[in-house]
Amino acid sequence: MVKQRKKVAHFGYIRVSTDKQTTDNQKLVILEYSQKNKFIIDRFIESNSSSSKTHDKRNINLLMDSVKIDDVIIISELSRIGRSVSDVIFIINSILEKGVILHVIKENLIIDKKNDAFSNFQIAIFSAFGELEKNIISQRTTEALRSRKLKGIKLGKPKGVIQSSIYDNELDTIKKLFLMDVSIKKIYEKIEIGTYQSLYKYITKRKKEWLK
Repeated sequence: MVKQRKKVAHFGYIRVSTDKQTTDNQKLVILEYSQKNKFIIDRFIESNSSSSKTHDKRNINLLMDSVKIDDVIIISELSRIGRSVSDVIFIINSILEKGVILHVIKENLIIDKKNDAFSNFQIAIFSAFGELEKNIISQRTTEALRSRKLKGIKLGKPKGVIQSSIYDNELDTIKKLFLMDVSIKKIYEKIEIGTYQSLYKYITKRKKEWLK
């Protein structure tokens, strides 16, 4: 008996950053692309969330749970899936590890693990841009600090002052999990923001107040 091949499903992923934006433009671009390439979009997964939010809140996790090997994801542009170059690279690698094909319309890319040489080349290019992005941010920070120092502005924060953090939007969740004795590692895996080390410092600075 000949085993029937699983039907390939095509997923359109759409994300807008604010309530004032609509998904219509991205959906139209994806539909026009699918028509041009003679396939049908089986399902759209949408997110109305800033790129600074977690993968879960941006419905990236829902997208990854929905696709299977040989399925196809179509996005209008790379900025729709990641908040930074490194985040985009991480998500692309996750897609490739599932054996899923990614079409990126604006950048004119088809990223497929079966074409290993080309996919590796594309990932290498993205990685190079990731390093460039980090270097530019670091250089700008250094120049800004040097400029402030030359102007006689005292650097650093007053003792005892806790600065704003990327984790502040998730403060209630972090605090609740910490008080439930959930490990910092597990908290980090849940919120998917920053690094383990920075989250550890964030909690360490605040836990005395939380435990009062």
